[in-house]
Parts: sequence; C-alpha cells; structure tokens
Amino acid sequence: MIDMFVTEAKGKRLSVTSASAATRAAPTTGLRWINRLVDDGLVTRICDPSDRRRSFLALSDASWWRILDWARDTRSALAVAVQG
Repeated sequence: MIDMFVTEAKGKRLSVTSASAATRAAPTTGLRWINRLVDDGLVTRICDPSDRRRSFLALSDASWWRILDWARDTRSALAVAVQG
C-alpha cells in the first residue's frame, strides 16, 4: 500500500499486475491479496479505458489519509530519536 501511496503522490497510476509483482508472492497470491484490499474498501480497482484487459489500483481516501498520518508520525518519531 505504501507503493501505491508513493506512486499516486507522484501523479502516476499503479497497475494490478505491477502491484501483484511488488508483493513478491506467487501471482495468484498477489491477486488474492489485492482482491482482499478491494473487498475491504481500502483500494479501488479502475478499468483502463484504452485497454479493457488492464486495471489500475487507487487508494481509498481513508487509506490515503491513514498512510499519510503514519508517515508523518514516523517522521516525527525518527526526528526525536535522532536528536536523542
């Protein structure tokens, strides 16, 4: 999901195939995990209008904000740890 967050933050789209490969699991396992995220409402699947065989993934608004909050909290915690 962090990969999706970074990809979206760069203004790009992440294909289902790329997301599945990023799991480093068997393709069927990656697809099963993606389908679970879609079913749980964390991610949305968007059909490619120029190629109906391909789909892209997008984080739900709630997922986007949760990851952003996590990143901010982590950054703050790291800053405190570095300062000692």
